[in-house]
Amino acid sequence: AQTMRVDFELGTSYGQDTNAVGGTASNLTYNFSLIDQESQLMLQHGVTPYWDYTYAPFPLQSGGNPSNQPQLSGWQQVTQAFASHFKTSNIPVAVQEVWNEPDGAFYTGSLSDYEALYAASVAGLRAGDPDAVVGGPTIAYNTGFNGSFLAYLNSHNLPLDVDTFHSYGSAGSSVGTIANQLSSYPAFATT
Repeated sequence: AQTMRVDFELGTSYGQDTNAVGGTASNLTYNFSLIDQESQLMLQHGVTPYWDYTYAPFPLQSGGNPSNQPQLSGWQQVTQAFASHFKTSNIPVAVQEVWNEPDGAFYTGSLSDYEALYAASVAGLRAGDPDAVVGGPTIAYNTGFNGSFLAYLNSHNLPLDVDTFHSYGSAGSSVGTIANQLSSYPAFATT
């Protein structure tokens, strides 16, 4: 494999990187030691890390649920800190993907909530590393969600370097649909 996608799984009870973000919403702290170790292990095997910024870190959670929309200004700080850390540590990242399946069980917000989350993420990622390769929305099944998301990005002049999705079962129809959706917008000609 050239790349390996790994969810940070921030703020969960099961994630390997669950405690990478600590402190409080007004004073976030970071512990990149395990993420750095994971990155170096991948790189030693010729695999470039592909990080998925999922889920809400403990200090930014509402209702104690990591799938709820995180507090956005804090989330923007998190994405900026991570992207900056990777850049200054000379850790290449293939894609910095925003969330996991926001159209499914892993996100309780609406499409407009996710759009705001993505916009905050792009602002943070690009502030931390102007060359960050940004991906999303990593849909589970809803190509209509992807189409609406692309329309939002286009109308707000937001970048999408990699359009990501999961396909459970036959991938053929999803690939064709998403390719057609992307081809509707000149801004996504290189996505």
